[in-house]
Amino acid sequence: MAQEYSFEEIERYLDGDMDTAETEHFEKLLSVDSNLARRVKEQKNAHDMVELYARDVVKDRVKSIYDNTKKRQTKSSNGFSIMKIAASIALVASIGILYSYIVVNYNTQNLAGNAFEPYPNRFRTMGENEQSAFNRGLIAYDRQNYPEAIIQFSSVASEDEKHLDARFYLGVAYLGSKQYEKALSSFQLVIAENSLYESAAKWYLSLVYLHLGREEDAKNMLQDIIDRSDVKSQAAKELLDDLNSNLRRLPFVR
Repeated sequence: MAQEYSFEEIERYLDGDMDTAETEHFEKLLSVDSNLARRVKEQKNAHDMVELYARDVVKDRVKSIYDNTKKRQTKSSNGFSIMKIAASIALVASIGILYSYIVVNYNTQNLAGNAFEPYPNRFRTMGENEQSAFNRGLIAYDRQNYPEAIIQFSSVASEDEKHLDARFYLGVAYLGSKQYEKALSSFQLVIAENSLYESAAKWYLSLVYLHLGREEDAKNMLQDIIDRSDVKSQAAKELLDDLNSNLRRLPFVR
């Protein structure tokens, strides 16, 4: 009759706590005992699941629940059943918190939205009575009144396509008002001109790409910012790390 291994003994194997002789004996049994092999595979899947759901977010909390469950079951021999209970407890305890956290922090649209901050106003206006359309646009822009800012900056850009100050701030206003296709055109024109706004325009363009579902284009743009050590390189690195996070592999995250 094949040796029956408990849940705890399988845990010792998965955790690497067996000595060399025990490990060799256990692995020899694994090669001939399909039932044991199945139980080990299922238990390892539980390990992997807990690690995936816990990583970077609630690892201590989930693993504490998982470990406490194992301790309470030290006298039980029904390993497979206990493994499922432990995994279920860990999943139930973490799923609500993790779901909301991951969706808020790793969903593509939310990553782009959370990374957006209006570009600082580099110009001094003369107050609300200033007659320049560009300055009126800046006043509206500072108030985050993007519809009005778009009207004013558009009038400037339509008269002078090379007015890159207006074109750049127009792009940010479009992005802030969720008009992504129009923001795309504005930033591409600014970048094509190799203007002083090129670095910032690339950063905002990467956010536009994310909103438009062009994730690979966004990643390439972020990598370009990092490679050039631009002023936004640290922000680009953090956003790229989030985009490449294992948590985004979960099916409900896109």
